[in-house]
Amino acid sequence: MTTKEVAKMTDPASIRTQLSERFPVDEHKKVKKGGREQTYVPAEKIIDRTDDVLGWDWSFRVIREGLTSTEVWVLGEITIAGRAATGY
Repeated sequence: MTTKEVAKMTDPASIRTQLSERFPVDEHKKVKKGGREQTYVPAEKIIDRTDDVLGWDWSFRVIREGLTSTEVWVLGEITIAGRAATGY
């Protein structure tokens, strides 16, 4: 692995960019619920990307969850290399 590749793996801005990259449309799934069609990315695709970017040294914990007529949300905690951050 080159020094540039290592830097890309450990640079917070690069990690954020890689994790927030939009998923290809062919990986999106659709489901009809409550008379509405909803589009989502399956959890295994999100986990695969996180593993690719962070390796195996991460975990995610749902602290609280909620549902409204138009959205689903979670307050979660992600831990990467022993450092935790909480957010929606």
